[in-house]
Amino acid sequence: MKIEVYCPTCNETKIHKVLKTNKMWVVRCIECSTTHKVENPLQGAEENVDVRVVVSKGENSYVTHVPLGKEEILLVGEEFVVDDSDEVSLVEITSLEGEHGRMK
Repeated sequence: MKIEVYCPTCNETKIHKVLKTNKMWVVRCIECSTTHKVENPLQGAEENVDVRVVVSKGENSYVTHVPLGKEEILLVGEEFVVDDSDEVSLVEITSLEGEHGRMK
């Protein structure tokens, strides 16, 4: 799993590979290879949280929100059903965003 968080070496937000998940996550910056800890972006989650998800269907991508249970995990590349008011679609997850940054 990848997440977009602040890198202390690059001094800006960069994409990091998640190496270990726990109360604090261990991540490695894709750009400079610095390994450091970040707060668990799922810590303190309610029973269900509203997760902003960027999904793609064919050539098109769009943003939607899905309720996610505390124990559920969504992964980039997975397909799931989005029930919008206009239509029900099978879509591929291209990006996940939480309050602590974007995960890829």
